[in-house]
Amino acid sequence: MARLCAYHWPGNIRELENVLSRAAILCDGEAIRSEDLDLAGLSAPGAATGGDAARAGGAGGQVASAHAAASSGEGRSLRAMVDDAVRAVERQAILDALDRAGGSPTRAAALLRVSRASIYNKIKEYGIQT
Repeated sequence: MARLCAYHWPGNIRELENVLSRAAILCDGEAIRSEDLDLAGLSAPGAATGGDAARAGGAGGQVASAHAAASSGEGRSLRAMVDDAVRAVERQAILDALDRAGGSPTRAAALLRVSRASIYNKIKEYGIQT
């Protein structure tokens, strides 16, 4: 999970969804392991190493949220579990960016490399108080 949180995701949410979907298909059990991410294509330059994960702000919260979202999947479709995990990581990334930006949605949008409109829409969608 630390690798997922530390990777900079140049393809944004679509890339994360694709990597998680591939990893879920390739994994041998109920949990996605680091080596499953390698097979799913996350070993490209920019993938997190141990040092990257340690420096990634908020990775612990993202890990816990995404794991909780994905692990409660008994009887649910893979797509629903991936969507929940993506939403958990996205919400935590926005909260972390807002924290680093002193609560400014405009600065948080710049940190996340998204438009102001996108950040305001996501803040509203996730019910985040600014």
